[in-house]
Amino acid sequence: MNDLTETLKTLPANGRRLTTGLALRLTTGNGIAVLGCSRVDTPPTDEDMEAVQSAVWQVFTPTILLQGTQTERRLSGGYTHHIRRLYWPLEGVAVVGQQPVQATLWPTAIEKVT
Repeated sequence: MNDLTETLKTLPANGRRLTTGLALRLTTGNGIAVLGCSRVDTPPTDEDMEAVQSAVWQVFTPTILLQGTQTERRLSGGYTHHIRRLYWPLEGVAVVGQQPVQATLWPTAIEKVT
């Protein structure tokens, strides 16, 4: 964990690939920080993301930390890169609204079968 926090503190603009195979790239703009976490040929694991989240909390102390719900696949240099992202505001924020949670569809499908 200490290596990961040190890596985040000194992360170069073009990112860095860790010895574990996980690559990190940090971008900022419009008051938001985005940390891309990627692996070649396989998505970053939940354990990868939990370790990165913990390091982000320690290094950047964001007021809120969000994780994208989708894993992006990008072809580059003949390899498929699987990217998961973390997002956090660089300034104070307040929640002004939230979409309602959608109901799961499977109970409806069961009702139709019976």
